[in-house]
Amino acid sequence: MSLEHEYDDNKADIAIIGLSIRLPGIDTVSQFWKSILAGEEVVADTSLQDTVGVTSAEGRHNFIRTNTNIRNIENFDATFFNFNIREASLMDPQHRLLLEMAWEALEAAGCDPGTYEGLIGMYAGVYANYYQMFNLMPLLNGNRAASELQMQIASEKDHAAMMAAYKLGLTGPVLNVQSACSSSLVAVHLACESLLTYSSDMMICGGATLGIPQTNGYYYQDNGLLSADGHLRAFDKQATGTLYSDGAGCVVLKRYSDALEDGDTIYAVIKGSAVNNDGALKAGYTAPAVTGQIQVIERAQMNADVSARDISYIEAHGTGTPLGDAIELEALHEVFARHTEKNAFCALGSVKSNVGHTGPAAGIVGLIKTVMALRERILPPAIHADTPHDRLMTGQSPFYLNPVPLEWSSPNQRRLAGVSSFGLGGTNAHVILQEAPALPKGPSLRRSKLFVLSAKSAEALKRKKHSLQQFLSPASEELLADAAFTLQTGRKLFEHRAIWLYGCGGRQSGWNGRLGRKMPLSLRACPCSTSRIYPVSRLLSLGNGWLRKRYSTATSCRVTTWQRNGSARELRHCRHKPHTP
Repeated sequence: MSLEHEYDDNKADIAIIGLSIRLPGIDTVSQFWKSILAGEEVVADTSLQDTVGVTSAEGRHNFIRTNTNIRNIENFDATFFNFNIREASLMDPQHRLLLEMAWEALEAAGCDPGTYEGLIGMYAGVYANYYQMFNLMPLLNGNRAASELQMQIASEKDHAAMMAAYKLGLTGPVLNVQSACSSSLVAVHLACESLLTYSSDMMICGGATLGIPQTNGYYYQDNGLLSADGHLRAFDKQATGTLYSDGAGCVVLKRYSDALEDGDTIYAVIKGSAVNNDGALKAGYTAPAVTGQIQVIERAQMNADVSARDISYIEAHGTGTPLGDAIELEALHEVFARHTEKNAFCALGSVKSNVGHTGPAAGIVGLIKTVMALRERILPPAIHADTPHDRLMTGQSPFYLNPVPLEWSSPNQRRLAGVSSFGLGGTNAHVILQEAPALPKGPSLRRSKLFVLSAKSAEALKRKKHSLQQFLSPASEELLADAAFTLQTGRKLFEHRAIWLYGCGGRQSGWNGRLGRKMPLSLRACPCSTSRIYPVSRLLSLGNGWLRKRYSTATSCRVTTWQRNGSARELRHCRHKPHTP
């Protein structure tokens, strides 16, 4: 049976159509994937830290220097999201980061909530609200009741997802999901259920973690949770503990059939998922449990209608603690032993060895890593795996740690992966992913491609143009056509706008083809004081370099612009005030 037919037979598939991520020293998904492939340990790079402010206490023998902070968290573009300065200053930086990640994920998905006809919801979680404790509480003024209410709205966990939904205009189900370390992957599971019950048509899932106040490291304590040397060694005999780090990310989900019909870019497909809790059958509240992990993995595989023997990669929770890793390995071996006796066929990894443990965002970071591995068909390297855990060295384990990137070969078989995230306290989540099907791509039938850009300022528009040129310089004709379509239909429109027409004769020296010169349209509102430019409704090439554009304003005014190489003629029509052509 072909891969396409397998997808046609399963109506419960969920497509991942948008990704965004932020980690120490990493701002984009492409940067993240390059770092993973290179086997980099970003939390160990202390070269960018400011050593001037290092205190004498940080020079003590038990202080471990690390690079676990996302820098410049104070640089939030408040005006872009229509916050005033006071609102932004009261807002927990985690909420601000989550809002930015949701915006970027929607842009990656090519979706403008203002024009999307379906219901878009959001499930997300954030870390503890230390910003209020250390930064806001000392500033309470005499009007305590009003100040406390403002602080709660701006910084309490309850409002993280809801504030993002308010600013983005989301009208679907919106929930804050808090289950400690598993929050963001639990959010993915719940979002899949929302989509499959048609409570929503698109879902944003994610999490954000920022340590406040930011420090250059931590103090090591014997027999504690934290690593003795600043390195997180998941599933290695030399592992001494975990390493907490900042991180955030979001994914956008849609029913697979809808994503296919809408022509969305599908990064990977969620075949099934499950969530459970360990209950009381464990050593203590914070201790993991083998039984709970076995049950959640098996239930996810059952929901996905797959067998453990078909899975060739596991993105594990892998915190680097000796007890936690041992229990997780025991659970994984138990699940796989029930289905197969094959050895060393499933790669094992944990993104925490690269970027640290990002708390509530850990699940979504691991999910994004696995999505990229499926998309690129590469098994990412497991770093700090020089001396694998004893459980992996028995010669009878289905798992192996690959120290270098490997081609993810799967002859005549679909590529499947599992992603685990286990919360402190016992809430476990597991998701089964499958590579996206290879869909046929036809050549663009248009000789010219129209690129439409907009921004809130002229300077931002200029930066956008430069960024787009850099991205599209090596692009294929298919990618150029896709980008042009997305820019026209999947972006929110702002006041400052410009267009670039590319093509007519093929790619001639990048953007400098015959019609590739910059031709900005001056989008001036009509003189009516209440008018406002609405999105482009008609923009056509009339030949010989002429463009005709017609758009409307809030007062039903219509402006037609004829333009060629910087010369423009306008014909204005307004029901409020006559205009002379």
